[in-house]
Formats: sequence, C-alpha cells, structure tokens
Amino acid sequence: MDTNQVNFWFSMNAENFAPETLPIIKGKLEQMNDSQMMFLQGASFKKPSTIFLVALLLGWERFLLDDIALGIVKVITGYGCGIWWLIDVISAKKRTYKYNFELFQKLTALAGGGQTPYASTPSIPSIPSIPSTPQTNHIVANNNIEISQSQTIIEHENNTGFNNFNQNSNGDSLIARMKNILFSPKTAWASIDKSNSSPISYLFLLALIPAAALFLGYLVKGIYYAVAIPYGGGSVFGNLLLYGFLSAITGYIITMVLGFLSALVPFLLSGKFNSVNSYNKALALIAYSMTPLCLFGILLLFPASFWLWLIAGVIYGKYLICSGTKTLLRTPLEKHALYVSICTDIFMVLAILLGLILFAELQAFEIPYYFPY
Repeated sequence: MDTNQVNFWFSMNAENFAPETLPIIKGKLEQMNDSQMMFLQGASFKKPSTIFLVALLLGWERFLLDDIALGIVKVITGYGCGIWWLIDVISAKKRTYKYNFELFQKLTALAGGGQTPYASTPSIPSIPSIPSTPQTNHIVANNNIEISQSQTIIEHENNTGFNNFNQNSNGDSLIARMKNILFSPKTAWASIDKSNSSPISYLFLLALIPAAALFLGYLVKGIYYAVAIPYGGGSVFGNLLLYGFLSAITGYIITMVLGFLSALVPFLLSGKFNSVNSYNKALALIAYSMTPLCLFGILLLFPASFWLWLIAGVIYGKYLICSGTKTLLRTPLEKHALYVSICTDIFMVLAILLGLILFAELQAFEIPYYFPY
C-alpha cells in the first residue's frame, strides 16, 4: 500500500496502540492492498483515554472491551469492594491497547486470507497501446521524474514524522518532562504538540506524588506516636496508617478527576473560540499544567502547608495553561485572552472545590492524642 496512506492511517489511529506494537502494524499495513485497507478502515478501535474515563467514573469499561462475563461479576461484587475498581483503572490503558491490537490482527488475518466482503472487480479488456512519438516520450519521462522526486520527498517527510512519533511516544523520563515544562515551558509545549502520545500516562504518574506524600506524612506521624506513647502506641500507629492509605486514595482520585474535568472546558469551548477540537490535546494542556500542583504535593508531608501547596500549584498551573493554549489548541490571537481566562478560572475553581474535599477529610482524621503523664 502507498506510504502516504499508511501514514495517514497512523495519524488517525496511532494513539490507540501501544508504542512497541507500531512497527509491527506499520509492516502489515505496507503489505496490504487497497481493498484490504478499505476492510480495515471499517473497524472501530477503542480510545484508551475514553476507556480510562469510563473505568474511573463508572467502572463499566469491561463491557466496552467485550469482557462481558467479568464485567457482570465486577458489578455484582460491588467492584470487588473498590479493589477491583482500582486495579482496572490502573490497567485500563494497557487492556485497551491489547484489545485494539488483537482486533487489528484479526482484521488483517481476515483481509489477508481473501475473506474481504468486497467482490473482485471484473477484468477489463486490455486496450492496444498507441505508438508514441519521441516528443510524447520526452514529456512522459519528464513527468515521471517529477512524480518520482515529489514522491521521494513525501515519503521522507512521512517517515520522519513516524520516527518522531516513536521517539515522542517512548519519550523522556518523567523527571525530564517535569523539568522542561517547569523551566522551559515554550520549548516543552512545542515538543508536546508534536507528540501523538496520550497524556494520561503522564497524569497517572504525576498524581502519585501528592498521594505518596499524604501516605508518608501519616506514616511518619504514626511512627512518632508509636514511639512517644508508652501504652497504646501500636493502635494509634494502625489508625494513622489506615488514615494515610485512605487519604492517599482520595488525593489520587481527586487529582485525576481535576485533570479530566478541567480538560473538558477547553475541549467543549474550542468551537466557539476557533481552536483545535481535540480532547487529547486539551487533556495534554491540563495534565502538563498540573505539574507544579502535583510536584508541590511533596508539601503534603506536612499538613499545615496544605493551603500553601494548593495556592502555589494553582497559580503556576494557570500560568502554564496561558502559555500552552496557543501552541496546543491554535487559538487565534484575538480570542486567546477570553478563552484562557475561562479555562484558567474554571481550573482554579475546580481545584479549590476538590481541594476542600481533601482538606475536610484530612481534618476529620486529625483526632487528638493525649500523652499520659
């Protein structure tokens, strides 16, 4: 199949597959003819971002991935008392990749085995060739040279884009990406814009920072009370360990919900502001803008610094949203100010509201302990 068609198909579907499977898919596509490609284009691959949202908010993603039996068992058992739900949220993206790759293999096997639903076209009688004059031969030769040169340029650009996609998908380390977006946002946004990889994995890892800080904060406090209280220190340590685990889970869920809800705002308003209508781009904008909020989550080791963490993270996050909107969403200059103002204000409101939920939980866990004298 033509290289141009292969790269076009990749631009539409690459985010639905794991990066390590893309070379295999590319090789199979290049061996397919046009009728087989038409058969493949009729397939509907699942988007990992959509499956993750369904898994996080509803827990019904197994029904979308044709895992009906386990989906029913999961719902009947109350999502495995929450444990099954958490495991499925973590593995949603990986399972979607697996589902899409298996579907791709089945479809290519059917298409390659001659079982395509399209009937073979009737043969057309050959037309005798007309002798050409030297002048026409000269024109045809020149045209062939021009077509060959242009095709070479197109293939080079497409192959370069494919290689860049693989590099961006494999990407830099989490620390390098955090450093770039914090200290070189303009360069970082340009790199993010060229990448077709999903920002969900970045947000997934980023949200672990404040969650881990919450858990460690309670763990340190529990160790302190276990040593300081002569009698009953063990029970206090157990309670604080449980509180730390619950706070970490709540903090993690709140961070993820903040990212997905905030991304809906630039996505839903993109049409009114002549911006790119892509939830993946909007989520990338919000996820990378939440880097300071999550990184400053280390302050949650000390509960007294809760509001310092929230305010500093939100202010820096608003600045990053302002700097990234024009690059990622292509917002026109005349509409940029209002668009950014709406997106950042709603991001701030959502962050404060969700932060209040976490703050209320932390306050509920702050039970007094008295030292016996």
